[in-house]
Amino acid sequence: GLPDLKTTKSEDALSIFHACKDKDCPATKDESLNWKLDEVIKKSTASRIFITLHQKGSPGPAYWKRYPHEFEYFTPVCRTSYVKACSSEMINNAYDNSLRYTDKLLANIIAQLNSLADVDSVMFYVSDHGESLGEGGFFFHAAPNVIAPKEQFNIPFLVWLSSGFKQAHGLEGKAII
Repeated sequence: GLPDLKTTKSEDALSIFHACKDKDCPATKDESLNWKLDEVIKKSTASRIFITLHQKGSPGPAYWKRYPHEFEYFTPVCRTSYVKACSSEMINNAYDNSLRYTDKLLANIIAQLNSLADVDSVMFYVSDHGESLGEGGFFFHAAPNVIAPKEQFNIPFLVWLSSGFKQAHGLEGKAII
């Protein structure tokens, strides 16, 4: 069943993914984190809820494994972990496809939060690291800090506020930077 958010609860994506028996089960482990999130929130009796979703996201080298096939928009893609066997275009395409999938997951979270008209909500998205796609001969994200390129330190950060939250905090029509 769905967890009660009155107390601290931890579930991992793999457990949610494998436990699903419904006809609308999530297609991937990352997607399982979003699955029926709005229902979990509606079910809660807590006055405040803080939910952390930790996606696997887009770490290399197996970028092509980070999204379902229907998200393969950019082609050709690199389908090996040995990136030296692939062109820059193929690596970038596979990575960009994984980002398209992340965008879909974020849009899904926003849609679910937006559907909760009586809930003032905020979504923060932040990556835990950047990713090198061959710049300066570096790949992935684990280079030592003293030599790591800026691509490994520049991270995406996004904030979404529900209209109710903006109204309650006097933020309507204001840019949040």
